[in-house]
Amino acid sequence: MSNLPRIADVKLRGSWGQVGIDGNLGNGTEYATIASGYPLQFRPHRCAAMAGNRVPNSDLKWETVTQSDIGIDMGLCEIAFKLTVDYFSKRYRDMITPTAYPYLRRIVSDAFTRIQSPQPVNSATVTNRVLSSPMNYQKSAGSFTL
Repeated sequence: MSNLPRIADVKLRGSWGQVGIDGNLGNGTEYATIASGYPLQFRPHRCAAMAGNRVPNSDLKWETVTQSDIGIDMGLCEIAFKLTVDYFSKRYRDMITPTAYPYLRRIVSDAFTRIQSPQPVNSATVTNRVLSSPMNYQKSAGSFTL
């Protein structure tokens, strides 16, 4: 073991946390809305009408973000070499994404028109993972540092 580099300093680090974020909640995305400006034909007159433009979703919940990190810092050869190894993971669960929800709307002239109405849903999960291992060298010789 005398030929192996001497470990002068070791530090183990770790963290874990979980938070909820509202994504798009709170701006009315869980409720139905009505918009104006849809043309309506009453023969021979044409007028503007109001119609629903978003399907409600009362089952929406907050997005959950879970983050964890584990790392080790080592000083080798009288701390001339410094090695750091980090593993980081961040997971977003129940992300709120808009989904097109098709439905039929009847027009007064007995024609049917297909409309795409956005509906926010908890539908996505994204995980980011990173492994990092930088190594530094620092050595002093008199007033000179390399």
